[in-house]
Amino acid sequence: MMDNKTNKYRYTIRNPYDGSVEKEFILTPKQAAFIESKKRYALYSGGFGAGKTFALILKVIFLAQK
Repeated sequence: MMDNKTNKYRYTIRNPYDGSVEKEFILTPKQAAFIESKKRYALYSGGFGAGKTFALILKVIFLAQK
C-alpha cells in the first residue's frame, strides 16, 4: 500500500472481474493504518476535516472486496 517512490500511501480499488484499476486514492498515514487494521475494534479519531468518514467508507469497500 505504501509507494516507496513517493512515500505516500495509495489505496487502489480494482474491478473484480478483470483486475483493472477503477480508482486510486492517496491516504494519510492515519487513514492507511485504520484501513489496514485487522483488529476487531479499530478507532480513528481526529478533528474536523481529518478524513474519518472517507477512511471508514474505504474500509467498508476493502472489507466488501474480500
